[in-house]
Amino acid sequence: MYVHIADVSHYVKPGTSLFDEAYIRSTSIYPSNYVFPMLPSELSNGICSLNPNVDRLTKTCIIKFDLNGNIIDSNIVNSVIRSNKKMNYNDVNEVLNSVKICSEEAEEVQELIPQGYEEYTELLFKMNELSRKLQKNKIRRGALCLETYELEFNVNEEEEVSSISGRNRGDAELLIENFMLTANEIIASYVYYLTTPFAFRNHEAPDLSQLKQIKASLQSLKAGNFNNMRSVSKIIESIKKESAFQAMHYAEQVLKSMKRAYYSPENKGHYALALENYTHFTSPIRRFPDLINHYVIGEIIEGRITFLEDTLKDIEEMCKHASEMQQKADYFEKHVNSILLNKYVESLMEKEFEARVVFVDRTFVGVMAANNL
Repeated sequence: MYVHIADVSHYVKPGTSLFDEAYIRSTSIYPSNYVFPMLPSELSNGICSLNPNVDRLTKTCIIKFDLNGNIIDSNIVNSVIRSNKKMNYNDVNEVLNSVKICSEEAEEVQELIPQGYEEYTELLFKMNELSRKLQKNKIRRGALCLETYELEFNVNEEEEVSSISGRNRGDAELLIENFMLTANEIIASYVYYLTTPFAFRNHEAPDLSQLKQIKASLQSLKAGNFNNMRSVSKIIESIKKESAFQAMHYAEQVLKSMKRAYYSPENKGHYALALENYTHFTSPIRRFPDLINHYVIGEIIEGRITFLEDTLKDIEEMCKHASEMQQKADYFEKHVNSILLNKYVESLMEKEFEARVVFVDRTFVGVMAANNL
């Protein structure tokens, strides 16, 4: 597997105004259907966007697996790529679903495949096969696979919310997630043994009070016994068979009961992913720690590792600032979504809808209306 990430650090280097502004912002923010980017659009939508049929500078993580999806070898290199096609999740999901439905009827598969994807069907199928193995390994090692409910606001020409729907995650979304997680793990493991300045992504284990809180939120369920955090994913998955909304609610409660992940030059592992080494590397255009890590990797590849101590002498403060800014961005995005949701609901006052109670517990009542509200 080749994971290619735009080489943003080639254009945004320490000591430049672009780098300083990226540090101040630390993250792109995505309230509703809008974006406040960390870097100028000339970079994010231009020279650092992996558009098809044009050469782009990248850093590539090359990973070799055995037949069970276990990593057996890897390498990280500077590269230039020319991508073949810009794809989207909906179309890729259609391709993967068509292969599932008509695995034995080649002609029927071709009829169901979106136009322009015909020559990539076999490749996408192989990618999805690898993704499923990675997902199975992730669950086996004890990672928490908790899916929460995300709202998508559909805005009209007057920039008013016309409807609200839920974002559905299919195989395509999971595929990208699994490939990115694997690349991030490879990068973190590679740098860990070199003891250079670096921004690790840490998530510490919950303490006793948090474990009690998680157990309390799950104790009313008959889906399984809470013995330890490894059993949470199985419990949530069993609930999902009865009600996806209920499963997402409990997943949200579990996540709220845990410690927050943060950036640090000291590696403490990632509890939720059950990984000893983890970082963020795959989104340098929208996350400052990823940009730092790209710069570090570039200096290592070029043999300039001794300069990193001076260049990134403030790495601890950078990580702290990035963690704080991410938390502020998360709060801002959720706050904007709440405002839009309340405003939309106000427009429906005194109207009647058919609805059904999805689930009830001590802290929350979930209701799904016919119009997906």
